[in-house]
Amino acid sequence: MNLMMFAALAVFMAACSGSSIEFTNPAIIQGNSSSNYDISGDLSAESITPPALIPGAEYASIGQKQIAVTVNLKVENKVEGEFNWASVEVELCDENGTCLVTTQTNYDTAEGLIGAEPGKIVAISLQTKEEDGSVYEDLIKRIKKARVLVGARIKEESKLSSLISENSDDSDSSTSEEVEDEEVEDTDNSTDSEDWDSILDSYERCVDKYIALAKKAAGGDVSAISEYTRLLEESQELSEKLSNAKGSLSSSQLSRYNRIALKMASAAQQMQ
Repeated sequence: MNLMMFAALAVFMAACSGSSIEFTNPAIIQGNSSSNYDISGDLSAESITPPALIPGAEYASIGQKQIAVTVNLKVENKVEGEFNWASVEVELCDENGTCLVTTQTNYDTAEGLIGAEPGKIVAISLQTKEEDGSVYEDLIKRIKKARVLVGARIKEESKLSSLISENSDDSDSSTSEEVEDEEVEDTDNSTDSEDWDSILDSYERCVDKYIALAKKAAGGDVSAISEYTRLLEESQELSEKLSNAKGSLSSSQLSRYNRIALKMASAAQQMQ
């Protein structure tokens, strides 16, 4: 989850820089080779944040980096049914629409697209695989457009029936053990949860300040320059908090994170 928050911070920093990209035509296509259900016609691409460099998730210490973006997809038609997964990835392209690099596939957040009511906007955070920082520093300058690749895999009836049967057989024997494990995990994670609450507080403050600062700058207020410097310092402090954070976000914290990320992405799009 640290990676997701690093990506959010990087997107925030990129938004401050004012860079932007646009969607290709068409903006959304079916892209996952393992999918057996096309949901591209049920979605529309609302906006995408500027691409930003973030430290590599595993090898930042040796100069590895990733490119991060957040894409906002609007549900046009409700997708209903039993699915194994939904997936989203983004091709980052040059001005001619030629793909330069593709993000890794997001399955977890993409599941929010299934069963969502028409009109809902789902923010999907994505990152490329790790690469030498110098490679991405050159490539990111050439990114001008983006194409969203989506997919979904619907469950087969036989597999679904088997899964229901297996879960029913195992539920009685495993319930007591699961309760004991959850009690231990709740105790261990209580402090970590407080850490993430503090980080989310800091992240939301930075986003709110960015939005206010962007409005000042748009109105010609020269004080925005000095305030921008202080905002960058705060974002560096937030980055340090992320480096030291432990544990994972709870469901409520993840929901709050998505809400803040959506607010940031929407504001960045309006300022373009």
